[in-house]
Amino acid sequence: MSLRSEHSRRGAHRAVAAVNSPASAPPGGGDPTAAVYAAEDAAAAAFPPRRYRSFAELRSHIDAIVCSDWWSDTFPGAPIEVHVERRSRTATFSAACRRDGAGIVWFVDGQHWNATAVCHELAHVASDSGHDALFREALVALWRRECGFLAATELSAQLGHRSIWRPTFER
Repeated sequence: MSLRSEHSRRGAHRAVAAVNSPASAPPGGGDPTAAVYAAEDAAAAAFPPRRYRSFAELRSHIDAIVCSDWWSDTFPGAPIEVHVERRSRTATFSAACRRDGAGIVWFVDGQHWNATAVCHELAHVASDSGHDALFREALVALWRRECGFLAATELSAQLGHRSIWRPTFER
């Protein structure tokens, strides 16, 4: 099993798409991971994400997302079976991967029970990739659905500021 998301510190609809190549990276090359985390932090500071009061609420909300028509329409190749697991409070990151046709997401107990972490980890499941352009496209789409248009616009701007996102509109 390969983990697609590591080090998540916190634990748009199809109208917004990345024009970057799937292997795109920040200027100077390298892994865009730090830039993605910084963009998420800045957007979450401007538009504080929803917090879930319990693990049951978190799990139920994720089930509602991945079983929705929106999920199937937006990410046609993504699994609709996603196992949601809890990590201990001493864990340092949440994570996500695909295995045997299903998604698996792990959330640090309590600390990462928010929409930012949910969108981040589900973007890994939806894109089946690391922090590349496919992931970032999925991330913005999830932010638009879960955090709203203004928050997704802020995230897009923050990603653009870090030169890892150039949005375009398909409609």
